[in-house]
Amino acid sequence: MLRATALSRLRRHRPSIRRCPFGVRTEYYTGRPGWTQPRQGLRESRPWRDRVGEVTERMPANQQLWRMSLRAAADMPIQVVVLLALLLTGCPAYQLSKLPASEPLAQPRELDQAGSYRHVRSNREFPASAAGFERIRLIQFDTAGLDVSASYQTRSPSCPVLATLYVYPAPRMHFVGTPPHTVLALERSWLASEYARSRTEIFARYPEAQMRVEDPIVDRPALGVRGVFEHDSSVSELEVSIDRPWFIKHRHTFPISCARKARKLLDVLHMALRQETEA
Repeated sequence: MLRATALSRLRRHRPSIRRCPFGVRTEYYTGRPGWTQPRQGLRESRPWRDRVGEVTERMPANQQLWRMSLRAAADMPIQVVVLLALLLTGCPAYQLSKLPASEPLAQPRELDQAGSYRHVRSNREFPASAAGFERIRLIQFDTAGLDVSASYQTRSPSCPVLATLYVYPAPRMHFVGTPPHTVLALERSWLASEYARSRTEIFARYPEAQMRVEDPIVDRPALGVRGVFEHDSSVSELEVSIDRPWFIKHRHTFPISCARKARKLLDVLHMALRQETEA
């Protein structure tokens, strides 16, 4: 009863605090005893106890219960502090990754999977065949099986189309009390960096490649960028999107001579794969 009364009193005082104490600096928390080092554009990070002290200094003198609670928070486990803060202040919270630890394999491993393969963590399905395409390869790149790719190829020799789909984790970060626009800005920076890295891989493999198109992907809810490149007599397409907490990357290669047909085949393939995943 006393605890319920205390929480009620704390909530009544909440409107007089103009900013969320856990989102003032829009920093992210990684689960370690202190705040992480700041990213570019964020203010200097300081240990948890220092932040508690700073918050209490900003409070009006009549808010004794808030001050007492935040002083006590310095001695609480971090999980309890975060939960109490979000409960009392109504701050937004985003947790982008609960994935297990994993390390890159020294050599990628080809998976021997006769039937459909489900990437359990992302719940994505890679069937053995779909929409006239045959799965020709499954590759695992890390120890926990979070980073995988599946390659599909058409049966038609007149218009050979190769499509490789990659699923791998976005940066492992937790946000506590961070406004949605800050999360979105950081996701955009991740996407720009990952797309630039993948684009560099294409130019390294095809030095003569010329970029024809580079635009944001607007026909999907997830953030994404698409690039189209031409080299020799072929077209290479690169699509990178971020679907929290995953990067989804598509690589397509097909002859220029049947580009329109290949584009239709790829649209049908991706629709079939989405239906397999949602089934």
